[in-house]
Amino acid sequence: RRQRQMCIRDSVKSLGLSIGEVSCEENTISLGLLSWQFSIKNDMSLTQQHLITPSLNVLENSLELKKALWQKLQDHSII
Repeated sequence: RRQRQMCIRDSVKSLGLSIGEVSCEENTISLGLLSWQFSIKNDMSLTQQHLITPSLNVLENSLELKKALWQKLQDHSII
């Protein structure tokens, strides 16, 4: 749980947002202009302002997926 909180906090910080700009629903986190949705698949995609990734549980246990997430955000000039 702590690693998941750190992942969200790091994401919020890298996007230049405050925690007050973040809202959570069942499988989606709204990060200002970016909607981050969690999928049961290990695929990752980013279109416009809609990011789809595996769950935080999966991300926190995979260095490869974490790197892919940051690369995708950088490639799309999100961070």
